[in-house]
This record gives sequence, C-alpha cells and structure tokens, in this order.
Amino acid sequence: MNIFFDYKIFTLQVFGGISRYIIELSRSLNKISINNEILSPIYLNQLLYEKNNELNIKGIFIKKFPKYTNKIINFISQNYTNYYLSSFKSEIVHFTYFCNKFYLNSKNKKNHRTFVTVYDLIHEKFLQYYRPSFVIDKKSYLENVNHIICISQNTKKDLINYYEIPEEKISVVYLGVDHKIFNPNLENSTNFQYDNKPYILYVGERKRYKNFERFIKAFSYSSKLSNNFDIICFGGERVSLNEKNLLINLKLSNKVKYIFGDDKLLLSLYKRARLYVCSRSEEHTSELQSLAYLVCRLLLEK
Repeated sequence: MNIFFDYKIFTLQVFGGISRYIIELSRSLNKISINNEILSPIYLNQLLYEKNNELNIKGIFIKKFPKYTNKIINFISQNYTNYYLSSFKSEIVHFTYFCNKFYLNSKNKKNHRTFVTVYDLIHEKFLQYYRPSFVIDKKSYLENVNHIICISQNTKKDLINYYEIPEEKISVVYLGVDHKIFNPNLENSTNFQYDNKPYILYVGERKRYKNFERFIKAFSYSSKLSNNFDIICFGGERVSLNEKNLLINLKLSNKVKYIFGDDKLLLSLYKRARLYVCSRSEEHTSELQSLAYLVCRLLLEK
C-alpha cells in the first residue's frame, strides 16, 4: 500500500502547524514501514526541506516563489500529481489542504481512496476577517473525498452544521506531540537566556481571529503586569506597521520581543516562560475578561 500526500500546504506555508502535522504523519508511517510519498513538485516549506533526508519527497525546494507565479505553480502541481498517481491503483491520497476545487481527474478519483483532515472552520465562523477571495470553497472537496478526519469533536459538529456532512463520513483523531522534542525532562533544548523580566510566551500567528490585539490591550491595562513581565512572541508573521503602531500607542514597544527559531529554541522558551498564552477566537471575549484571565493565571503560578 502507498499513501500519497499532495502539495498544497507546502506551497502555502513556510512554517506552520498543518505542514508539521503532515510531515509528522509521514515520518510516523515510515517508522512502521508503510510506504508514503509527498508529491510537491515545487515547495517553499522550510520544515519539509529540513526533513528532506527522512522523507520520500517528489519535488524541489525554492525559498520564495516569484511574484505572480502562484497560479502557474498550482497548475504544474495539479497536473504532475494526476500524472504521477495514474500509475497506481487502489491507493490512498491524503490532501494536505483545500484548493478552489477537487482537482483529481476521474480516473484517479476512481483508483484512489481520498482523505482530508479538517482542523477547524475558522474561515466560516469569522468571515469578516477575510477577503472573499481568500475564503476557499471547501464544498467540492468535502463532497468528493471518501473520508474526513477532524482533530476535535467540535470541528466534527461544525462540519455537520455548516456543510451537512454525514456523520459516518467523519472520524475524530486528536493531535499528538513529538515527545522526543517537547519533553521537559530531556536536555535537548537550546540554552536560551533572557536576562530581563519574567516573560509571557505567545506562539504563532498574531493576525485576524487570533485575538493578539485584545491580549496586548489587556496586558497594557495592568501596570503590575507591564512592570513585572515582558512578552515574547515566537514565530508567526513579521511585525506589521499596524502592530508597531499598536505597541507605540500602548507604550509597550520595549516590552514585546519577537523571536524566530527552531524547535529546540521553542522548547527552551516553553520551559522558562512564566505563562503561555493561547489565542481564543470567541468574539465576545473582552479586554477586561482577558486581563482577569492573565492576572489569575499569574497569581496561580506563584
């Protein structure tokens, strides 16, 4: 049996949770001797590039796609995938993300069992944060794939609610973690030294529904917090002009630090953080509620 992972997420993410999920799936399948391949003719994903020696990848790495080439790369990738898969029968294709339409041709659709993992329905729930052109129509994929994996019961409920997917077509498989890397008892982290105040750790994207702005405003309301703690943001996008202006207006420019690095550095940051803040997507959460949460958590940590 062969399992094929398609290209899509590796053309969208340089780093990111979804690409990591697919890579870890591929690595785990290798460990139990199940043949699998990642079909990504042209990719910019750094994680995939770093794991190149551990994975069976069909494709080449490019640091940055030239301007206005996304449609061309998408066209090449889809046609290559269909051509490559035409040599196999009764195999499995796991789509790594949604395209504008289900792109497997009729022959490959017939000869392969198809899967897709759905992580959340944030785009559907928070349409106001996205351009209409950015919101992908998932309907054709969800109707055409043979089975859907969800990472939570809540996502499963949302799928049924928004798209009327039959329950028997959905399986819930919870996410895991690589304990060889993220294990506080192992000495495999970078020896990160931060000589300033204790810090609150925020990891990943800060835009749109992530409520980073609300978190920063809540932090600024408390002089005790701002006088005694810094904020470290790890990963995510580069700092935008709007974000810089927000920090200037709140007089927090010297309190928020931005760090980029690998898993060993991230593990070190987790170990030494006074508090880890995870984004919440509820629209009704106010800055004062967020402030109360921060203060309570830090008091409990003492």
